[in-house]
Amino acid sequence: MYTRLEQEGIKPDRATYFSAIKACATLAALGWGKRIHDAAKQAGFATDIAVTNALIDMYAKCGSLKDAREVFDESPKRTVVTWTALISGYAEQSDYDTAVKLFYDMQQESIEPDGLAFLSLLSACSHKGLVEKGLFHLREMRDQHGILETLEHLDCIVDLVGCGGFFNVGEDLLETMPFKSNIVGWLSLLGSCRLHVNVEVARRCFDYVVALARDHAAAHVMMSNVYSKAGMYKEALELEIARLGKEAWKKAGQAYVEVEDCIHRFSANDTSHPQTLSIHSKLESLSWQAKEQGLLNDSLDLEALSPPVKQDLFCRHSEKLAITFGLLNTPADTPIRVTKNIRVCPDCHQSIKLISKIERREIIVKDVDCIHHFRDGACSCEDRDYVNSTCKNHILTRK
Repeated sequence: MYTRLEQEGIKPDRATYFSAIKACATLAALGWGKRIHDAAKQAGFATDIAVTNALIDMYAKCGSLKDAREVFDESPKRTVVTWTALISGYAEQSDYDTAVKLFYDMQQESIEPDGLAFLSLLSACSHKGLVEKGLFHLREMRDQHGILETLEHLDCIVDLVGCGGFFNVGEDLLETMPFKSNIVGWLSLLGSCRLHVNVEVARRCFDYVVALARDHAAAHVMMSNVYSKAGMYKEALELEIARLGKEAWKKAGQAYVEVEDCIHRFSANDTSHPQTLSIHSKLESLSWQAKEQGLLNDSLDLEALSPPVKQDLFCRHSEKLAITFGLLNTPADTPIRVTKNIRVCPDCHQSIKLISKIERREIIVKDVDCIHHFRDGACSCEDRDYVNSTCKNHILTRK
């Protein structure tokens, strides 16, 4: 629509630029975002506070914090929204130290944090497994700033304590919080059960969700994953059959990659793209290289993978097709940026680490949880959401 507007000679206004920039953030379309940023500069809207905030958010969601920081530093006026956009960007990339520094720098500028600023900070704690710090910031929000906890704040704490293995705290919080029908919170705790292979708590979480939404596909899939990781393959299969019987269909995974100002969309086992043969051939080549270089037996954690995928680590999920397309069509010295509409699965997370090592490429994948930066066989998330958490070492104090 923005292209049509340009072609028809219509002059964009601040709302046009704001909306177009937000659209780029949704798909992490960095090339388009920079193009629209340049147009906004020429039109004199780049310093408008709403456009500035949208630019910071867009660059952060594209994984380009350098550009986000440049826009922030050049902004003549900064509101709590401006600061929070940048704090959220660092939080999404699991950089708690920078996020918390910005949080207190903001207050040094006499700008009071709001509930969203604290939510970004709690999210940073969750990504890093910082249980004590997360609880500290929750108390700080309430006691020092007089901000009452919302459902989103408490769900973030549930995710944090669940990831740390404190299931009794998570269940107590969910059962006593003054919000009804909190499916998101119970699903979050169910996801933590997979990390720690806690079948007993997982069943209670699952029962609570399906009591509220009988055909909830995600709950069935997550519970099945818990069973699989616990070696209870019969129960996992039975649950999958039950899900299909209820016609509770999973949300289709789709991945997007920008190449030469064009957005390419892929789905699992996609064969509709004109370069399908080249993409699949490249994936087979990557699999062969991984085996030849002995990467399937190195320090990468393959214990988290399901047995079938260990045989075919480079299966054709949407994000791997998008990444492979990027490898084939972008210069070797540029990062590959991919957006996925659902969470990257553990199998794909492992294989993308391998691809980054084999190809010596930086790969940035934005999913619904965070932004993953893959470099030389490692991910910026430190595999926190894909292997058993170690934050049980923290001492949890409850008052």
